[in-house]
Amino acid sequence: MIRKLEAKDYSNLQKIFSELYQIHYKNRSDVFTKNHPITQEYFNEILTSNCKHCYVYEEKGNLLGAILFKEIHSENYASLNKRTYFAIYDIAVISTHRRQGIGTKLYNFVLELAKQNNVNAVQVDVWAFNIDAIKFYEKLNMKIKKYTYETILKK
Repeated sequence: MIRKLEAKDYSNLQKIFSELYQIHYKNRSDVFTKNHPITQEYFNEILTSNCKHCYVYEEKGNLLGAILFKEIHSENYASLNKRTYFAIYDIAVISTHRRQGIGTKLYNFVLELAKQNNVNAVQVDVWAFNIDAIKFYEKLNMKIKKYTYETILKK
């Protein structure tokens, strides 16, 4: 069952995202810290925000996955069409339950929300080292929108 994040979900949400962020820290410690990204303050912000959203996948009372996204209204530039999109920040599934369709269900749920709310697109940024995520998004028929390049000067 997919449902909106609730106040009681804090510790379980931390568990779900901790595996994901360990991968990020391992591969890009110049960008990510060892600190857990879901602080109590950030969790409370998600719960009370009108534009940040989190839905969880629950089965038999256990949280097995979560999707965190934000509704963004593009700025008004003369050369760009004004649009609204959902930016997915994270999709995470507990490692013991991966490849069972939970991430796909969470993505499809957000896709339906976007359609119901007349949103122009759903997009996600993915780190180049996260090959599993890249394959997942390709399987969902998401298309590459742009590339971001960098030259690292300090680590």
